[in-house]
Amino acid sequence: MGLNLEHRINLLHVEDEPDIKTFVSESIFNYPELKEVLRITEASDVQEAIRYLNNGFNFNIALVDFKLPGGDGNDVGIVAKNKGVYRIIGHSAFFDPKYPEKPFDRNIFHAVFRKQDYKDVRRYLVKVKEDILRIG
Repeated sequence: MGLNLEHRINLLHVEDEPDIKTFVSESIFNYPELKEVLRITEASDVQEAIRYLNNGFNFNIALVDFKLPGGDGNDVGIVAKNKGVYRIIGHSAFFDPKYPEKPFDRNIFHAVFRKQDYKDVRRYLVKVKEDILRIG
């Protein structure tokens, strides 16, 4: 039986690298426990993500890369937090030495994962999905 659309979970995925976007889509979003419930909106840079957040899209989850055109993941995270996004998750293949003073802000992000640890991201998203559906 299909899931009623009102039980869909809106996820904003912010990633600028097409190959990483594809990898995340195939390894996380197509996982059977997530595929039926996630409605995914993709943004490729900070400005696009902030536009989505400011234009009435009600996201439950934001999965945000750190290094992005037009800024970094913290810029998106701040707006997501102010818009009441339930869980803000950071992911990055590496932390660029150019930004040692600016890792993901732990006051904004609920969890941070390396992109290589996609199974951990997937497990976390399944738990968040269950929380969101339970509290409704």
